[in-house]
Amino acid sequence: MNGLIVRIFEFFDKNRWLLWLCLAATVGVLVFSVCKVNFVEDISTFLPNSTDSRQINEAYRKIAASDKIIVTISATTEATDETELIDAAAYFARTLQENDTAHHIKELLYEIDNEQITKTTDFVQQNLPLYLTETDYTLIDSLIKPKNIENRLVATKNILLSPMGTFMQVILKNDPLMFSQKALKDLEVFRQNDNYNTDNGFIFNDKGECIITITSAYPSSETANNKLLADEIYKAVYQTKKEFEGKVRIVPFGAALISITNAERIKNDSLLAVSISGVLILLILILFFRSPKPLLLIVLSISFGALFSLGAIVFFKSTVSIIAIGIASIIFGIAINYPLHFLVHFKHTGQRLQTIKELINPLLIGNITTVGAFLSLLLISSEAMHDLGLFSALLLVGTIIFVLIFLPHTLSDKPHIQATNNNQAYHNSVIKSFLNGITNFLPENHKILVICFVAITIVLLIFSSGAQFDANMHNINYMTDEQRNAMNKFIAESNGRQTLYLVAEGATRDEALDNYSRQISAKLNDNKPLANDTTHIRITGIGNFFPTERSQVQKIERWNTFWATRKETFIKNFEQIAAKQGFRPEAFAGFYTILNKEYKTRNFEYFYDNLKPLAENYIYSDSTKTFIFTLLQGNNIDKKRLDDIASPYTYVFDNSSFTQKMVTALSDDFNKVLYICGLIVFVFLFFSFGRVEIAAITFVPLAVGWVWILGLMSIFDIKFNIVNIILATFIFGQGDDYTIFITEGLIHEYTYGRKMLANVKKSILLSATILLIAVGSLIFAKHPAMHSLAELTIIGMATVVLCAYMLPPLIYKWLVYSKGKKRIMPITLWNIGKTAFSFTVFVVTAVCMSLIGFVLLTIGGKTKRHKELFHRILCKCFRVLAAVIPEIKHRIDNPHGETFEKPSIIVSNHQSHLDLLYTLLLSPKIIVLTNRWVWRNPFYGIIIRYADFVPVVDGIEDNIDKLRQFTDNGYSILVFPEGSRSADCSIRRFRKGAFYLAHKLNLDIIPVLIHGVGHVLPKQEFMLRKGEVNIEIGKRLNIKNLPTHTHSTQKIDSSTTDELYLNDVAKYFRQLYRIKYEDITRRIETSDYFADKVMKNYIYKGKSIAHNARKKLRNNNNFKNIIAQMPDTGKVLITNCGQGELPLIAALVKKRLTIVATDNNPDILDIARNCASVPQNLDYRSNIGDMTEFDSIIDCQTI
Repeated sequence: MNGLIVRIFEFFDKNRWLLWLCLAATVGVLVFSVCKVNFVEDISTFLPNSTDSRQINEAYRKIAASDKIIVTISATTEATDETELIDAAAYFARTLQENDTAHHIKELLYEIDNEQITKTTDFVQQNLPLYLTETDYTLIDSLIKPKNIENRLVATKNILLSPMGTFMQVILKNDPLMFSQKALKDLEVFRQNDNYNTDNGFIFNDKGECIITITSAYPSSETANNKLLADEIYKAVYQTKKEFEGKVRIVPFGAALISITNAERIKNDSLLAVSISGVLILLILILFFRSPKPLLLIVLSISFGALFSLGAIVFFKSTVSIIAIGIASIIFGIAINYPLHFLVHFKHTGQRLQTIKELINPLLIGNITTVGAFLSLLLISSEAMHDLGLFSALLLVGTIIFVLIFLPHTLSDKPHIQATNNNQAYHNSVIKSFLNGITNFLPENHKILVICFVAITIVLLIFSSGAQFDANMHNINYMTDEQRNAMNKFIAESNGRQTLYLVAEGATRDEALDNYSRQISAKLNDNKPLANDTTHIRITGIGNFFPTERSQVQKIERWNTFWATRKETFIKNFEQIAAKQGFRPEAFAGFYTILNKEYKTRNFEYFYDNLKPLAENYIYSDSTKTFIFTLLQGNNIDKKRLDDIASPYTYVFDNSSFTQKMVTALSDDFNKVLYICGLIVFVFLFFSFGRVEIAAITFVPLAVGWVWILGLMSIFDIKFNIVNIILATFIFGQGDDYTIFITEGLIHEYTYGRKMLANVKKSILLSATILLIAVGSLIFAKHPAMHSLAELTIIGMATVVLCAYMLPPLIYKWLVYSKGKKRIMPITLWNIGKTAFSFTVFVVTAVCMSLIGFVLLTIGGKTKRHKELFHRILCKCFRVLAAVIPEIKHRIDNPHGETFEKPSIIVSNHQSHLDLLYTLLLSPKIIVLTNRWVWRNPFYGIIIRYADFVPVVDGIEDNIDKLRQFTDNGYSILVFPEGSRSADCSIRRFRKGAFYLAHKLNLDIIPVLIHGVGHVLPKQEFMLRKGEVNIEIGKRLNIKNLPTHTHSTQKIDSSTTDELYLNDVAKYFRQLYRIKYEDITRRIETSDYFADKVMKNYIYKGKSIAHNARKKLRNNNNFKNIIAQMPDTGKVLITNCGQGELPLIAALVKKRLTIVATDNNPDILDIARNCASVPQNLDYRSNIGDMTEFDSIIDCQTI
């Protein structure tokens, strides 16, 4: 990919006209595509729509009350009576109807429609058989008796003659005996509120306020259209108040108005934030770049990204949430990173191609991982979240395309000196000094800061579990004082009553009705109490007024059966008694019609058309689905008693359970996205960098940053909500970009030895500052949701920048540096794992041996037999331990067949802590002279004491007698004459102690030469490396009769004093060891031996560099044949050395050969030059002068 982008740059650099033609064509296609985008404005699309929550979510959005606006008209003075309130209501209604020329109002209800009431009651009576119950038939059977008929007709006549007669006339003519009394009373099931009553046809609440209900033609989520309606309402409010001279107070309230208030508040807060942030950001960028051109290029980059996103999104979706697009505008804060990093780096280098080469990896890796993070939003069961994720991902893709393809060609290369001069004014500026002070500060180098960071992280981890999600949607809504008072009054009027929604749905109306009848109506009619106090339970809905066809058949059959034997007698008695009471024969013609009608089943539409004014609040139907709602209101409703209502098409919920379900669904979705997003990012980082360690370095700051965010939110009582939770993905993406750039800067410095990190930090700081100002300025917002965005942004951005500044340098430098110098072998997770495994095995072995020693020697007694047994077990353990250490093989070379049966002084060179392991496994009959530190070691100090090892802190002389006892018992004494470990594996000066013992105890010396332990576990290191340990056991020597070595120049004079003699012996043995060690080194340290060491020089320098090194070593068999042809001494030139694999491995093998290497590519030569293992006999040069100084020349291109 890197090479492709470089080639594209070079191609378009030679064909500028073609570049601008491609840009113009691309913009044209995108603009054409944008024109096809269909935007929708529905905030409810943010609600989860998973399988579990889909039904409730959809039903909640269809509840009729959401499009209602309630207007209360009340008196401002005691002098205002109900008549004036009625007049004000009538005037308000007329004015509103006159203003509504665009028909924004679906229905306006301000007085009782008596004609509609008459029509409804007549409908019930005309379909009376369908609404009668068995209780009604028992009552009717009693009423049709002559005496009861006479009593009823007398009562009917009195009612007709009373003032109520006009209202009751139609009802009584159709049903003089009031067979329909209960059915008509059941019409109260449609009544939503018991607190309402009427006066002169107008509706009043129990506080004497006149109520007007406005039904909007639009859902509450369509704020743009509802805004037009709201303007009409507030205009009518103003006109009414003016007309009645302030005697009335008019307060409109409803979900639509709250949505409009929210939209207006968001708009005003956004305008304020944009004004503040725009000025500050412009000022910062001008001070930094000192030119308007970079600002223009940044705007062009982001604008192209936005155009690309809107133009490309139509290929994935036909409609897009405009609200999601608005929220996604904060993603510009991430998109600005790309042109900003490029321009800041170009300001540093002055060369476009160099800038591209150095920024391709961090830009692409950061872009792809962040795009992956936003695409994970597609896994959330919310359409608006899908739009947000898709738009954000495409925005970032479009921006990176512009930055890498088009942006470089808007700039001009500058000579290095000129670039420096152009920066001179900036160099001396205050902002430059300020930025340098921050970016050059290395917090990872200050132990106190690191300790504080770790301590704070632990504290915040403890508090992080206290972070909460605010499920109360009212807390993120903005309401005016008037609206809030209305809301509080509405809540107070409910008296704490629960409201449960019982919902039946179906693909058709009949299907929904059938589900309602079977699951809900049947349950509500089974007479089982729904609460402990049933007097406070109120049921509203369609009741039994929409019978199914099956129910109608049964009802009609029951009616016919009942009257089959009673009708003729009843009519005869009724006519006689009616005439007797003075009623004309035709007075009750309607009643006779009801009795004699031939009833038949009706479909759903028949009932809906006649009962629509009452039923439309409880039935929602469109071409795809029908919902039937029933409201259950009361105190202490036992929800468990409604469990059997639940079915695939019927369910129960209330506001709290709905919110909780939505919040739970949203929380589950975001948890899922967080894990998936993290996995996607980590996997891609692994494949991009080629090392799990680098992926972890880039990923860990995100995890730690999240802990900080949760902990700080918990401490400062800042809660997540449905709005600011979206920022979690945004902050994750921003932190991902920052850590990738920091990590790439670290890799660049380690690979090429050039400073880059400070410049990267500078661009990150500038980017974070801009974003912090852009979104953080919302801290001044009055809207709770907008304010919460700012709070989370301030905490989140400060956290991700801090973690990006601290953790990647801290971890990366720990892997590749030790005490300010490059590690010869960088630490890897495999090293850590195998070291931990080996250490665990060692500790377990130490514990077991301590227990064995306690049982065998402390309890059993320190007898000779027990001690010998303990030493044999200890020797076996060391042999097992040496065998199980991963990737470390050991080989024992014993050409003289030494058995260690005869006591001796074993002399060994000392390179590592492992020396003890590989010498003690030679024989169980070995005692070691140790120092005080080893004697007191917490891991194996007890074992050493049980094994009778001897501390020589007070000198060997004081321990002669004790040591003689051991040798008399057949034990040999192991001594490391160098006294301490050799850091470079060379044979250091031998002290005379070992030879003093051999002299005093008259023992032979067994030379043991160890090779390799200094490589697998060097001094000052704690990580095991891959390698091979060779133990060579020499021939026994008597210091009184030492043979003269062919290479030895040391003369031993046995006639001198003991001290001088022993000094000569020590020098003799040191020279002997040096000769032997050089010989074993020559045999063992081949190119295969150093291959792993060489490879480790390239592992943390980028995937391609490591891949090339591994390929070179593998394809050339570790350069074994080439190195074999090189001389052991002299001077060799290696040309076209590339990354330096051949020169490095050759210099390590041929230690006395001087190697000079060069390459025409300065970048590649810097890679070779900055390898940590470069020995002193290897020199990398950019230019080669006199070629005659070399004995031979090797061209790597010919290999």
